[in-house]
Amino acid sequence: MTEDDPFVVAGREQGDIIAAYLIGRMKEGKLSPAEAVNIVAAQIEQQAESMVAAGSEPNQVQDWLTALREAVSTRIMAFTES
Repeated sequence: MTEDDPFVVAGREQGDIIAAYLIGRMKEGKLSPAEAVNIVAAQIEQQAESMVAAGSEPNQVQDWLTALREAVSTRIMAFTES
């Protein structure tokens, strides 16, 4: 996994977008952290299945997933710790 790999970059970008949305909803009191986890899990599962169906290699999906998970985790943890 390299930092400039398109799957890593896409995972990070999607992770940031998802985290920003979830944090916004949590700030509004419309979503609990537990609900946010469920939303992220469903989104990740659906996107990974779509990537495999479109012909992505398993290692590419894994790289995307790792980058996405790191981005979401970092942002949500920073929010919940503040």
